[in-house]
Amino acid sequence: MNKKLNEEQYPKVIEKEEESPQKPPTSAFYQWSFLLIAFGCIPLLYGFVDRSKINLAIGLCMNIVGIIFIFLGKHQKSVQKKKLLKGHV
Repeated sequence: MNKKLNEEQYPKVIEKEEESPQKPPTSAFYQWSFLLIAFGCIPLLYGFVDRSKINLAIGLCMNIVGIIFIFLGKHQKSVQKKKLLKGHV
């Protein structure tokens, strides 16, 4: 009898599993791009201070590749987002 009263007073809460919209994973291009830009600044700055052309070239190349990776990451993320919207993943 007590169990019946308790169930009527406090009905069991059935939790619904809400379908959260899936987000595309962070692209590896983003992670590599920020590393390349961060570490590319070191030889770039050293090249300005020391007047070393090879350090300037290495630093510039690393920064340019990092910027390219950012754009590739954005493109890949938009493609994955379109696939998620279509439901092809």
